[in-house]
Amino acid sequence: MSYALSDTPFGPFDAWVDIYQALEPQFLDAFTYNAKIHYHLSSEDTIYISYNVNSIGFAAFVDANIYYPRFIRLDRIK
Repeated sequence: MSYALSDTPFGPFDAWVDIYQALEPQFLDAFTYNAKIHYHLSSEDTIYISYNVNSIGFAAFVDANIYYPRFIRLDRIK
């Protein structure tokens, strides 16, 4: 996951900053998608982000936990 900042919704944007690399695709023949910031759970010092996983193989038939959303916490460094 990455982010880029801008003073407007349409840019220009600063350079991308990588914040997280999901590990599921390496082990489950899977892909990640749908990353979202949850402002209602976040605070001034902590941002909560969720993402989803799906499989292009048979990993989901072996373990249905692949479909549960994952959450990460991004802490502000002061």
